Amino acid sequence: MFKSWLGGSGKILLSALAIQLAGNAYGATVGQMAGNTSIWANPGNFSNIFNAATMGAKHTVESAETLTATNIANNTHFIVEGSATAMAAEQVSLLVDYVRGGGTLLLFATPSTGRTSANQILGALGVGLSGSAMSVTGSAFGFPGSTLNWGSLSSTDVSVQGPTNLNGASLNFAQTHILAGGSLLALNESPSISDAIRMDRYNLGRVYLFGSHIDSNLANTSNQSNINFFLNILSSGSTPIGLTMSTVDVGTPEPATFALTAFALAGVALYARRKRT
Repeated sequence: MFKSWLGGSGKILLSALAIQLAGNAYGATVGQMAGNTSIWANPGNFSNIFNAATMGAKHTVESAETLTATNIANNTHFIVEGSATAMAAEQVSLLVDYVRGGGTLLLFATPSTGRTSANQILGALGVGLSGSAMSVTGSAFGFPGSTLNWGSLSSTDVSVQGPTNLNGASLNFAQTHILAGGSLLALNESPSISDAIRMDRYNLGRVYLFGSHIDSNLANTSNQSNINFFLNILSSGSTPIGLTMSTVDVGTPEPATFALTAFALAGVALYARRKRT
């Protein structure tokens, strides 16, 4: 009977356990689309985030590359800060499949670039789990080159809650598009950070939509919320997409995950005991 169990559902559970344990050991692998107006690198607009993310080789930030199925396959997170021109239909379709399959997309639509391509991707994704569709409006708040610091983060999403809890914190960023739809990541005031950052979930993946760079290099030495905000995002979903779809979100395990792990461990122990006897 035990051999029969091991040959069927037992193998599935043991495989799930192995993948779960292996997945938790991975850092994020961040891909960047070639043509992005701002690249995560050192030096650069996002150098503070890049340095914090790659410190101790915890996360890997790849150089910008052409958006293809092969190039995006190993990325847990992917950055698109496109131009005002439209993206190719094949690129949009690839990003939609990537997100729905468990990838995390960081989509930047600054007032000078990115609105057209961002709305293309968001339109193709449609309504998320929030019950609404995200979009970038034509209006912008603030002045070019200015630093805005208004509103308070307030959300249960991993980008706000942890590993560094940022509830009540605010972010520094420059002039921003106003966004619509999705889930708020800040108190809904007007104007507030909620106008500049939205997120939504689609099947197994996430999209974080930014109406600005929200460039961590804008943060002064006493305000590291920008850096921690992005590090929180990278801490979630740090499992290669090709590994498994069930462990893409490796944040706080749900009760069902604990139960599955305990059951699988019990199976391993039983199997070892039977081998000895």
